[in-house]
Amino acid sequence: MRATAPGRALLAAAAVIAAALSATASARAAEFDSIAPGAFVLTGPALAASAAPHEEAGNVGLLVGSDAALLVDTGASARQGREVLAAARRATDRPVRSALISHRQPEFLFGAGALQDAGVPIVTHPRTAELIAQRCAICLRRSIEAYGADAMAETRVPRADRLAEGDYAVDLGGRRVEVLDFGPASTPGNVAVLDRENGLLFAGGLVVVGRVPVARDADVAAWIAALDRIATLPATRIVPGHGPVVAVETVAALRAYLVALDAEVRRRYASGAALSATLDEAALPDYATWVGYPEVHRQNVLHLYRALEQAELEGTAPAPTGK
Repeated sequence: MRATAPGRALLAAAAVIAAALSATASARAAEFDSIAPGAFVLTGPALAASAAPHEEAGNVGLLVGSDAALLVDTGASARQGREVLAAARRATDRPVRSALISHRQPEFLFGAGALQDAGVPIVTHPRTAELIAQRCAICLRRSIEAYGADAMAETRVPRADRLAEGDYAVDLGGRRVEVLDFGPASTPGNVAVLDRENGLLFAGGLVVVGRVPVARDADVAAWIAALDRIATLPATRIVPGHGPVVAVETVAALRAYLVALDAEVRRRYASGAALSATLDEAALPDYATWVGYPEVHRQNVLHLYRALEQAELEGTAPAPTGK
C-alpha cells in the first residue's frame, strides 16, 4: 500500500530521529574509570559501545606518573585506538609515553596503528611480535568479515616500535611500574604490569573473568604456573583482559578450569577415546554459565587433544598439570 504524503513525512521524520539516535549512541565517548591514584581502566564493554558496530573489545589500562602515562593494550580496531587515546587525554594531561601490547589477541592489539599514527610508540614481547606477524593478517581479514569494513577502517597489522623481554621497570616520573614477563602461558610472550603502589596487576591475557579462556596458543601447564606466580605477587586486585576488576583470589576459578580441562582431555585420550567423542563428551558443567562456553570450551578440548597427539608422535608427552 502506498503511503500518503503525511505518512511519508512521518516516516522521514522517524528515519531522521533514528539516525540521530544512532549517531549519538555510536559517538558516546568511552571513559577511563579511576580505580586507584594514577591507575585507570577503560572497560571492554565501554570501549565497544563507543566504537559501534564493533562487538568485542578488551580492557585497556592507563598508569600515570608526574611526567608521563603508559597504556596497557590498545583496542580492537583503529577506531577503538583513537577512542583509547582520546579517553586517555581526558583522564590525564600527561603525555602517553608508550602503549604495551600484553599478548596476541585481536581485541587487544588492532588499535595500535592509530596510536602510532598519533606518535605513541608500541612495545611488545618478541614472541608476541612474532605471532602477530605470522597470524594477524588472517585475524584482520576475519575481523573485517565479522564487523564490516567501516568498523575496521584504517586498521592494520601492527609492528612494534620496540621489543622487550624479561622483567623491567618503567619510570613514569615519581612512580615506577613493573612489566613482568610470564613467558609462554595463555599465548607465547605474555606480559603483565604490576603497580606495587596500588596493589594492582594489569594481567592482560593471563586472566579473564566470567568467560572461558582461549587456549589455542596456550601452554596450559605454563599458564597454570603463571597464575600461581600471580598469587605470590604484592597485588590484591587484578585488572583482567576481559571482565571486571577483581580480588586476586578470584583467579582461582580460572586456574580450576584449566586444571579440569587438562585432566578431562588427558583422561579421555588415555582411555583411547576418539577426537570426535572427546569433543562431544568432555563437558565441564561447572563452567557452562561462563561466556563462550559452548564454542570456546569445545575449541579448547580440540587444542589439548591435538597437542597430546603431537606429543605422542614426537615421544615427548607433556607432564600433567597437577592440582
